[in-house]
Amino acid sequence: CAGPLHKQDAYLILPALKRCAALPNVEVWFFGWHPNFYYDFTPALPKALEFEGMRYHHGGYIGDVKQFQREIGVLDVALAPLKDTEVNRCKSAQKWFESAINATPMVVSDSPAYECVEHGVTGFKASTPEEFTEYALMLCTDAALRKRIGGAAYDAVMARHTVTAYAEQWRRAVAP
Repeated sequence: CAGPLHKQDAYLILPALKRCAALPNVEVWFFGWHPNFYYDFTPALPKALEFEGMRYHHGGYIGDVKQFQREIGVLDVALAPLKDTEVNRCKSAQKWFESAINATPMVVSDSPAYECVEHGVTGFKASTPEEFTEYALMLCTDAALRKRIGGAAYDAVMARHTVTAYAEQWRRAVAP
């Protein structure tokens, strides 16, 4: 689920997606940017596409936040790659928050953006395509692991990353 600016990050996860797509009962989905982005100008979505032998689905571009949350809520596993760049080091954990609120386990880049993710507890952190592949395969093949990691991520977001959780800090900031 990303815009076209994340094309530079895709090399981190394409091997994982190809391996996962070959598993029984696994479908790969993209929302927003996808591997055939520049060649796919037809508006009929969602649709099934193919990239280097990997069959995948493109769910389109979703501008409405509530619709986006509903759409990504069907995912069983999510990946959030960030190439190590100055810009990406300044990003937030938004993708993890969005997935965690749906109790969807994630493999995220081991970057400052995801410092709130506890490796092996509330998600998995990966630095290389091989690590993304290893953790994605683990999550795709182990339902109990998906449930445990997704549930822990949901609990962490609800306890530490909601408006209610930050209410006192906001009060101190605006009314010292």
